[in-house]
Amino acid sequence: MWGELHPGILGINGYIFLMVVFNFWQIQRAKPAKLTADPPLVSILVPARNEEANIEPCIRSLLAQDYPNFEVVVLDDSSTDQTWTILQRLCAQDPKLRLIQGQALPPGWKGKCFACDQLAQSALGTWLLFTDADTFHSPTSLRETIGRAIANQADLVTLFPRQMAPTWAESALVSFMLRLGMMFKPIWTMACGQYLCFRRSAYETSGGFAAVKNEIAEDLALGQLIRRQGLRLLWLRGVDQVQCRMYTGLTGIWNGYSRNYYTALGRNPLLVLGFLYVLIDGLFLPVILLFSDPQNPLVWIEVALIYGVRLGLAWYWRDSWRTVLLHPVAVMGVALITLNSWRWSFLKKNQWKGRVYSS
Repeated sequence: MWGELHPGILGINGYIFLMVVFNFWQIQRAKPAKLTADPPLVSILVPARNEEANIEPCIRSLLAQDYPNFEVVVLDDSSTDQTWTILQRLCAQDPKLRLIQGQALPPGWKGKCFACDQLAQSALGTWLLFTDADTFHSPTSLRETIGRAIANQADLVTLFPRQMAPTWAESALVSFMLRLGMMFKPIWTMACGQYLCFRRSAYETSGGFAAVKNEIAEDLALGQLIRRQGLRLLWLRGVDQVQCRMYTGLTGIWNGYSRNYYTALGRNPLLVLGFLYVLIDGLFLPVILLFSDPQNPLVWIEVALIYGVRLGLAWYWRDSWRTVLLHPVAVMGVALITLNSWRWSFLKKNQWKGRVYSS
C-alpha cells in the first residue's frame, strides 16, 4: 500500500542492489585495449544545433586525439546562434576537420537522427563514432575505445561518460536520472547516445539512424536494434575518457528530460504508474520513515540498501556526493518530471532546441 512500509519494498530495494552489482560486473568484463599495427580509419561524427557554448572545447578535444588515423566531421543543424561561425574558424586551423550544413528536416524524422544519418553518409571511416557536441574527450579516449572494440570483437561500443553537475539542481537530478537505468535494468538493454561507436558494416546492416528516425530516445532504440540482430554490443565505463554536461540549470533539466522520459518508459501508462510506485514507496518513503519510525528495524535495512546503492553509484561514476545527500529531493523531482513527460505526450508536442515535435 502507498505510504506504508512492508516487506515487498525490501524486495524492491534488494532487487535494485543486486542489479547494480550485476551491471558493475558486466561493464568490467571488457578485455584490455589492443591496437593493430595498421589502425582503421575512424570518422568522429558530431551533430550540432545551437551549441555555441560547447562546440569549441568539444571539437578541440576531438582534434587532439592521439589515435593515428581519424577525421572529425561536424554537421551544423540549422543553428541560429554562432555555432557555424565558430566551426568555420576551427576548420581553417585543422585539415582533419570537415563541416557540413544540414538539410531541412524532412517529415517523419527527429532532428538528431536526421543529422546523424547525414553524417554517416558523408563519413569515410570503417568505424563511425557519434558523439554529442556537449562532450569533452581526453586525448587517449579514441585509442582506448577502438582498441577495446577490436579486442572484444564489438559491433557497437557505447561509453558512459562522467557527468558534470556543478549546480545543486544538476547534482540532485541529472546524476540520479542517469543512474536509474542501472538500478532497474540489465546493462545490455541500454546504450548511451553521448558516445556510440559503430563498426561501419554493423551500422549499415542494422539500418543505423534511419531505422529509428522517428524515435526521441534514439540511443535506446539503437541498442535494442543491435541486440535484436545478434550483433555484439560492448559497454565501457568512460569516466576517465569523456565528460559531459547534459543540461544547464533546472529549466534545462526539466525540458530536456520531459521530452523523452515517457518514451524511455515504453510509452506505457501502466509501466509509468509502476515506476512511480517504486520511486515513492521504494526509494522515498523509507527515508522519511527513518525520522517518524526510527525503532523499526525494517526501516533501517531499507535505508541502508538505498544509500548503499547511491554511494556505490556515486563512487563508481564519480558523481558529486551532493547527489547522495539530495536523494529524497531527487526522487520527488524525477516523479514530477515523469508526470510532466506523460502530460507532454498527451499534448502530442515536445519542444527541443527550437523545434516542436509531434509525440
